[in-house]
Amino acid sequence: MPGCRIGPFYIGQPSREQQEEVVQQVPRYGIYNATATADVGAVVLWASHDSTGLPWNYDNRRSTVKKEGQDARTNEKKNAVDRAVQTIASSVFFSEDSSQVRLGSGRKAFKKASQMILSWEHFRLGWAYTNSPDVRVGAPVVVVARALGLWTINPLRVCSKQIGRNRVSFCHRTLEGHQLAGEETFVVDMKKDGSVWYGVQTVSRPDTLVALLAYPLLRVYQNKFKEDSMKHMCAVIQK
Repeated sequence: MPGCRIGPFYIGQPSREQQEEVVQQVPRYGIYNATATADVGAVVLWASHDSTGLPWNYDNRRSTVKKEGQDARTNEKKNAVDRAVQTIASSVFFSEDSSQVRLGSGRKAFKKASQMILSWEHFRLGWAYTNSPDVRVGAPVVVVARALGLWTINPLRVCSKQIGRNRVSFCHRTLEGHQLAGEETFVVDMKKDGSVWYGVQTVSRPDTLVALLAYPLLRVYQNKFKEDSMKHMCAVIQK
């Protein structure tokens, strides 16, 4: 039975059909750029050309991914309330976070952890999950999450991906319709000492009046996601 929608919220878990409606609004990229990194064999891809459909709701001035020339086009048709929220949120409520946890050591652990984030294992938390698309630049992502008994569906798109011998990462960025504006990067690193780490890096701010008013609560759930995701990754990699 589909969830009953009231504004940005759903009473009851959203159905696959309701999630697919959001996915269908997310445009796919037609042009990609690639650049080599210092990590041998690594290639970073990022989207440089937008299509029709939902635009970014966040420019990349505070990006968690270092890159050049990325299209930062955002929706310029916001109403006065939304523009006021953006102005206030950008100056007062911008949050930047970075957390990591050690998963193990050695090449085997690195390969397993890398496959885990590329298959969205880090997002299988019950109260939060995604549509688990193939991790490729331009892929549409919807994050379904529950807070205080209410569900939301938030659209994003994979904007960069890096595959290297000792580092695997990807970043997804919010689109119009997401309650927050920002991006989130997931990283698996193997350090010089052979230790393997999973990390989450985020930058975000409220993008709607609802999110601005509820921002303290949203921050609680952002921190809960990082903690739960790291605990889940640690538990799964030990199996």
